[in-house]
Amino acid sequence: MRAIKERVRVLKGSLDSIQEKGGDRSHMVKEIETTLASLKAEWERWEEERNAAAQERMRLLGHDETV
Repeated sequence: MRAIKERVRVLKGSLDSIQEKGGDRSHMVKEIETTLASLKAEWERWEEERNAAAQERMRLLGHDETV
């Protein structure tokens, strides 16, 4: 998840610099936005797995009796 966060920071920085420069760089912007959307989906998948693991740990420790 840290790697995803770092990639998002870099891509957003690139996106900001492209937009500041202006010009006809719409293909670059679209590519970055597509990559950001992909990273967001990946982040959400990892977040679901992390939450499931936390819930499983709580169940195994006896703190969550819902099964």
